Amino acid sequence: MELIKKGEDNVKSYFQKISKILILFISLFAGWTVYAETSPASLRMTHYTQSNTPISFPANFHVKKTVDGKYAYCVYYSKSMPVSSINYTKGSLITDSGMNYILNESMKAQNDNSYFVYQTALWSYMVEKGLMPGAYYDITVFRSRVNSSNTAAASRIKTLVNNAKNASSNTVSEPTIKIDTSTAKFVHSDADDMYILSPISVISSTGKYKVSLNEAPKGTVVRVVNGNQLEIVVPSKNITGLSTKLSFSVSNSVTQYTSYYYHPSNDKYQIMALTYPETKTSSVSKTVTLIRNKSIDVDKVDENGKSISGAKLQVLDNKGNVVDTWTTDGKKHTISKLKQGTYSVVELVAPSGYVLNAGKFIFTVNDDGMIVDSNNQPINLIKIKNTKTAVKISKQDIVSKQELLGATLAIKNADGQEVVSWMSSDRPHIIKGLSVGTYTLYEKVAPNGYDLSNKTIEFQIDQYGKLYDMDGNVISGIVMFNQQTNKRVCQFVDGKYYGKDGSVVLEKDFKDQCEKKSQTIINKIDSSTGKNLAGATLVVRDYSGSVIDTWVSTSSAHTIEGLRPGIYTLSEKVAPNGYALNTESVTFTVKKIDSITNVVMYNTKEVKKVVPTSMSNTPLKQEVVVDNTASFKTIASSIFGIILTFIGIVIMAVCSKSKKRNDI
Repeated sequence: MELIKKGEDNVKSYFQKISKILILFISLFAGWTVYAETSPASLRMTHYTQSNTPISFPANFHVKKTVDGKYAYCVYYSKSMPVSSINYTKGSLITDSGMNYILNESMKAQNDNSYFVYQTALWSYMVEKGLMPGAYYDITVFRSRVNSSNTAAASRIKTLVNNAKNASSNTVSEPTIKIDTSTAKFVHSDADDMYILSPISVISSTGKYKVSLNEAPKGTVVRVVNGNQLEIVVPSKNITGLSTKLSFSVSNSVTQYTSYYYHPSNDKYQIMALTYPETKTSSVSKTVTLIRNKSIDVDKVDENGKSISGAKLQVLDNKGNVVDTWTTDGKKHTISKLKQGTYSVVELVAPSGYVLNAGKFIFTVNDDGMIVDSNNQPINLIKIKNTKTAVKISKQDIVSKQELLGATLAIKNADGQEVVSWMSSDRPHIIKGLSVGTYTLYEKVAPNGYDLSNKTIEFQIDQYGKLYDMDGNVISGIVMFNQQTNKRVCQFVDGKYYGKDGSVVLEKDFKDQCEKKSQTIINKIDSSTGKNLAGATLVVRDYSGSVIDTWVSTSSAHTIEGLRPGIYTLSEKVAPNGYALNTESVTFTVKKIDSITNVVMYNTKEVKKVVPTSMSNTPLKQEVVVDNTASFKTIASSIFGIILTFIGIVIMAVCSKSKKRNDI
């Protein structure tokens, strides 16, 4: 439904344009109030660690959500985080006004940072009010940080807590709504070719309301005219038949957020709080019937009778005056307000990719309202057919003029964008649906045994589907030629092949010595030193994305032999150790079957980042950090001194015994 504001002056102008047709107006009435509660009886939850919080929290901060993505809020800090294997059951209603205030506000949470603000505000409020069970030392530390901080997040947390302490319970009254159509009637606007139903008065207890179209022609809209007044606008072109029904409803609603405790099936996990909207809705409906004059539909279709978009059509009367102009949208178009007389439908612009239909389609509206074609046959629909443009492209041997298989050809538009690509066969290729404009034909991969054609061919297509070369000559199609590659490097004399050194080439050596092969030399280079890098995993793919070669680079170049003329891409799957992955592919072209192509891909050294060790998902106990006052060197020296002392004691004991023996 679309709501469009409109001034009272427009309403008056519509009343001055009352159509001379019969209008029947029938109203049916129905009203009801609906209550909706969406809190589930049970659900499952999970959690994850938020790495960067708006304010530093003394322990790992965990975001809790239901498995379907709804934020959930912890109300028992010291227990374990929820996991998806634990079932949570809906418990009692949360009655504390402050908790309800913060949880209601938390429905605005759009991301993890805003979730952090609401969760910590809830914890802070519960601690301050003595509502938090179990241990909550981390929250006490965090509250101190918030109180001393002037950040936006800290200010928001403090505001939430202060408002929660002063919050009162909110009771929502049931909504009421009424609609008055006792003076409403249809009028016709000749300027806009639409029927307008007005005035419709709406009285809503909430001051707001919603309008829904239950049954209406396509394009029907509801407009708010003056706050509590509506008008319904029906496009004449979308009304089929002599009469049509129009059903609409107006409704209002009030929403109250209600929060519940959710208890885990295992008592070691946190108790959670979730908030759901409870909505009360009141609605009233009306149904009216509109009777109008004759009309005819026009449908723009392709060769198969399917409706198509993008054609600009026009209807003229027998004096050449324009009655209607529109652009097709893939649906039937209705021409209404037709008076007695003869009309013609013409096409001004063809749909993109189609040939302009230059014919005229004549029809007549008789004095009895019947519409007939040029053969005086009754009709209610005119179909105007278009055929797609067609371009014939041939890939041929330059000498024999025979069709060549296996060439990959492509066409790009005037903006340089590729619009179609295909592989040649043993007959010319027909491309359908190119729109009016200038195009370029080029070759991406040559046929086997032929050099890649470096020639591009430009051509144009006009609105009548005619094909022109760039000199303005009409042509029936396009031919692109290829020249065969001279593979042999050997000379054939008296039934034998002789190599460059004049020796006879043996059969086993024929392929290596008598056929030329393309060589593609690929180097993986350090961008700073210019030296080859080992350890990179590289991949070469052809134009279709098929893998041609995969290898791990060494300290020297990698050579691929025998690539056919065409366009290829080089990409990196694994970077060399200590280097950043190069995510940009290198595109290169092998122009001839014996081309030597050099390809270089660079890498830069990776800048290592210090990543802090991940912590446990469970809340941490507060620890006291003691400074390390002894270095490794000091400890080692102490141990060495103890060993020397021990050795000295042993030596002294041995000497003492020896002395006693000497005394004896």
